[in-house]
Amino acid sequence: MTTLDVKDYKLNENSIRYVICHLLKVTNYQHLNLSSICIDDKNNTVKIQLNSLEIEFLNFQRYSLLDLVEKNIVFDFVPSFDSQYYIPVISSGKRKFSDSNESKITIYPDILSLSFFLLSRFEEQVTTERDAYGRYEYKNSLSRRYQLIDIPLVDEYAMLLKTELARFFKEGKFAPEFKIILSQDIDFVFRFSGFVKSIKSLLGEIYLNRSIKGIGLSVKQFIKTINNPLNDPYYMGMLELLALAKRYNSESRLYFMSHYLEGVSSRQKIINDAIKTAIKEQEVKIGLHPDLGTYNHLERYNRECAKFRNFFGVTVTNNRQHFLQFDVRTTFDILESKGVKLDSSLGYAEREGFRCGTSHNFYPYNFKIDDCYSLLEQPLIVMDGTLKGYRKMNSEEARDRMKLLYNRTKRVNGNFVVLWHNDLPSRARVYTNEVLFAFFESIGSN
Repeated sequence: MTTLDVKDYKLNENSIRYVICHLLKVTNYQHLNLSSICIDDKNNTVKIQLNSLEIEFLNFQRYSLLDLVEKNIVFDFVPSFDSQYYIPVISSGKRKFSDSNESKITIYPDILSLSFFLLSRFEEQVTTERDAYGRYEYKNSLSRRYQLIDIPLVDEYAMLLKTELARFFKEGKFAPEFKIILSQDIDFVFRFSGFVKSIKSLLGEIYLNRSIKGIGLSVKQFIKTINNPLNDPYYMGMLELLALAKRYNSESRLYFMSHYLEGVSSRQKIINDAIKTAIKEQEVKIGLHPDLGTYNHLERYNRECAKFRNFFGVTVTNNRQHFLQFDVRTTFDILESKGVKLDSSLGYAEREGFRCGTSHNFYPYNFKIDDCYSLLEQPLIVMDGTLKGYRKMNSEEARDRMKLLYNRTKRVNGNFVVLWHNDLPSRARVYTNEVLFAFFESIGSN
């Protein structure tokens, strides 16, 4: 089912410039001057001028953006820039990506439309189907239909373009650097915050897991926490994951649910002070992890921001929605209105991979003004809950999936963003060891 506001959108000079600028950023040719864009709808071509070089894109918009949502599209396959595997392109009638001579590059498949489709999340703009949490589902996506989810397709197109540009220009001075970002969504700062809550947590363990060994471990953790709140397993899990990232020269990000930062008990104050100290000493970037119902409700989001600011003494600049509850039609507007600079919510809860077709930070597209937002999106690639919960992968399968996506991200110098909750080192110790820790051990230091 489609709505009527965006569905007839056709790429124009604004949206073409948007795509070209992202491709140039990925290729490290963002210093080139994009001086003109000429659209020939009659012949389905676009010509752009980069410095003195002309690039012609053929087969432009032979399929409309809505066709990509509603129709069966014919894809061809071309070798990736390093010939490691074949990547899909909208069929152009030629089984090659490009040609060039001394003054011109010709690109045969329509990479502009498909790149814009993925970056702008067009399919999420024009369809109304959502799950119980208001999330766009992987099963309805173009990526599922054509098995694109494991490929950073926009980045791959950029790297193919780069091989052509390298014949004419030197790269810029600020090349994108591959990064691993190990992020944590702190749904619970601590497990044992008081006697009543602690007993409820232990009873929940008995009901859910029915494991004598697991219950025994939880009781031991509870006893340790009675003597010292800093022995709380969720707090210790946070520190352990911070240490893991540091050991392998990776970045850390912590996203806090604000309503767990409000306690005033003496025990909670000890942990809260320790959290602030750890963040300061390790220079960790922090962000808000707003609760359910904030993704489309400005007033609720405002309340979450106020709690975060009262606790940390800083405004919210980084964000990841709880449950990855996100609607591209409303959530970006809310985040931008509050001055958020970077969001990292756009990954499918039920499927790991490249939801947006890129592993690089990018500016989401605002169809209301036909231009991009000012905040950045940092796509989420892998989440623990996806591997263990939705996909029910065993340790070996999960580790192999992480390695595949890691390798494909590293090839294009992107950001391999991983989400691992701070409660898993205690609640799923073996899985955490055999998946996350084993993954880091297998790749070594970056």
